[in-house]
Amino acid sequence: MCTPISVHSCNNVNRKKLFYHFSLIAMLGLPVSEAIAGGFQLSDHSVTSLGRSHAGYGLVGDDASAVQFNPAAMTLLKKTQAQFGFSVNDVTAEVEDTGSTGANAGGVNQDGSSTAVVPNAYVVIPFNEKLVFGLGVTAPFGTNTDYTNGNFVGRYNGTQTELTAIDLNPSFAYKINDNVSIGGGVSVQTLDVTLASAVFTNGATTADGSFKAEGDSVDVGYNLGIMLDVSDNTRLGLSYRSGIEHDVEGDGTFSGLGALSGTFDVDAAFETPATVYAGLHSVISDSLGFSMGVRWTEWSTFEEIRIEFPDGNNAGGADNVTPIEWKDSLTISMGLDGKLNDKWSWRTGLAFDETPVPNETRSVRTIDSDRLWFSLGGGYKPSPSITLDFAYRYIYFESADINQETSVGGVPTGTLNARFENPEVHSLALQLNYKL
Repeated sequence: MCTPISVHSCNNVNRKKLFYHFSLIAMLGLPVSEAIAGGFQLSDHSVTSLGRSHAGYGLVGDDASAVQFNPAAMTLLKKTQAQFGFSVNDVTAEVEDTGSTGANAGGVNQDGSSTAVVPNAYVVIPFNEKLVFGLGVTAPFGTNTDYTNGNFVGRYNGTQTELTAIDLNPSFAYKINDNVSIGGGVSVQTLDVTLASAVFTNGATTADGSFKAEGDSVDVGYNLGIMLDVSDNTRLGLSYRSGIEHDVEGDGTFSGLGALSGTFDVDAAFETPATVYAGLHSVISDSLGFSMGVRWTEWSTFEEIRIEFPDGNNAGGADNVTPIEWKDSLTISMGLDGKLNDKWSWRTGLAFDETPVPNETRSVRTIDSDRLWFSLGGGYKPSPSITLDFAYRYIYFESADINQETSVGGVPTGTLNARFENPEVHSLALQLNYKL
């Protein structure tokens, strides 16, 4: 049987509602999800930072995104400020058949990507010259593919995948001395997943069956950071964001399968990966700055998708297992910042993003391959208390092959041989920062 990818906890309604009262108000109800970084990791936690391809990871000190990237760098922010921004990402990635066999043969090509919005919001409050409080709401993980054509060549391997993680992240920073700051916080993370696929009936019915799983979860992690001023013009930062283990619970529905149809409880263990950020920012002159960043993501914890049916199902209740075996990955970025005058600033950046997905387990569910970013951005200060930031980014993906077996009840029924052809992303982003 074709397998969906991770489902998730639908219990504890009161806890989830409390989280959403904070996070969704801050997000203004914007939809989240699209894979614009390796795996299903999202990077767009700041429009200011996006303009330099996120080089420096919060160390520049020109907006509130240190809450997410490195809480120690909040000590660079001397005024209370509120910030809200979002990026709009237009993704193109058609799946083209390259010779599928068996049940997959004869299917049509389709682009299952979409235009999606990734928002962020922050509040930073300095209590004094040493102690700073910050609160961030971000979307650190998300993906969205939806293949609506009923004869899509990869329908048995995935027709719909929606995954959205939202973090509520209170944090503190403390300036130990003129050269060293430390910080840390707690991340309350909610995860929502919808996964669907067609089920090959092998002639038992005139049409395909289907499987759809929906679930959600709320769990807790943490983040830590340190920032060092190594000279008057250069600072370094290192931060760590923990993985979060989710106990996923939800419903799985089989349809169009006769006596096997029905809705059943499903469980799955799912862990978002830990992340390490290393950044550098150096002031070259009064009007020019240089930044670098390296991000390591522990995708190797994502070994398999195992969906369990704790109360059984009409097909015997066996676990539904898909091998994943992703690998740890790196993102390397460089950026420049400049000032034109007291009101206008500019920034630009380049990044290389390594895919965590091995060729052997690439799926129609996640658009992924090695990619290059190019970003341009700027800022305008209509008053001393207001900054408007904007950015554009282009991401070029390598074309990538998909080779997956289709099976029903463990019996092979064909193979999906296809290719993501010339995937690309165009992004536009806007942000408002208000200082008291």
